[in-house]
Amino acid sequence: SKIRYVVIDAKTINHVDLSGCEALEQLAETLHSHGQELILANLKGEVSKCLDEASVPVFLKKKGGHLCTSIDSAVAMIEGMTEKAGDENLDQEELLRRVAEAKRVLSPQSPNHIFSPRSPAKTPRKVNAVAPQ
Repeated sequence: SKIRYVVIDAKTINHVDLSGCEALEQLAETLHSHGQELILANLKGEVSKCLDEASVPVFLKKKGGHLCTSIDSAVAMIEGMTEKAGDENLDQEELLRRVAEAKRVLSPQSPNHIFSPRSPAKTPRKVNAVAPQ
């Protein structure tokens, strides 16, 4: 039997730059030419954001590929339990929304900023040393 899906578990990927995006697009193109589909699963928020900004999800969709927020959603999609453009796209949009909201809340300019300013550094005390006689 022929392999139809290639799933990459992206849980250990913390960042994707432009060359990484291009490599994923090339992989999707190659797999598509062999009748296979690329699925990226377990995406972290920042990685999803980078991929989205580089239009990788649009390219993957054109080549039959998919982005999934978990391995379970990737397996469910493969087994036909979810629609190809359905649940995982909603999960992806929710993940991107959460990343944007977290950045807004964590921004020092935000009125909802949750971290208190650092306490001022203590001035070092001067210690008078007495030399032994």
